[in-house]
Amino acid sequence: MSEFSDIKIHQVMTKDLIAANVNNKFSQVLRFFVERGINHIPVVDSENVIVGILSIKDILRALYKKSVMEKFVDFNTLDSQVAISDIMTKDPVTVDVESSVESVKALLAKVHFN
Repeated sequence: MSEFSDIKIHQVMTKDLIAANVNNKFSQVLRFFVERGINHIPVVDSENVIVGILSIKDILRALYKKSVMEKFVDFNTLDSQVAISDIMTKDPVTVDVESSVESVKALLAKVHFN
């Protein structure tokens, strides 16, 4: 038995969480990343159900594609052409708050995350 088997995720998880909404504009979500200094953000629907997750890599990839490959650097263009739902990872792996740190550790060891 591991020292982590008695510790629950809710005891160690971040509680001051910010989430993006599928209807947020690209520039709004980029601002979340910059202002909070975060690398990942959950994406929720209108009922606050997690439907995806965005990484800073997803944002940078979309920014690179539009600004370098397609020569768009204007945020208004990015906001109108890049939908959060198109660049997020859909149906992310989630765990219950009562899951043990040990079980989440095992999950992280076997599932590949970007």
